[in-house]
Amino acid sequence: VVDEEAPTNVTGTAVAGTGDDSSVVVVKKKKKKGIYDGRTKEYRNHRNRLEASREKRETLKLKRENKGFTGKT
Repeated sequence: VVDEEAPTNVTGTAVAGTGDDSSVVVVKKKKKKGIYDGRTKEYRNHRNRLEASREKRETLKLKRENKGFTGKT
């Protein structure tokens, strides 16, 4: 057995994440976005936007489906 000069479980600036050096990057927690509450005026506006976009998608889908259709048989 070889007698080593330094122990194998060193905790110093050479070991990352031990808190002895300033190179540790602090990761901030992200704030969760608020979920719309169905009882508020803000949600009614949100629902109106959702319904308008849904209606717009449906009309565009129907236009794309009927684009080649002339109605004659």
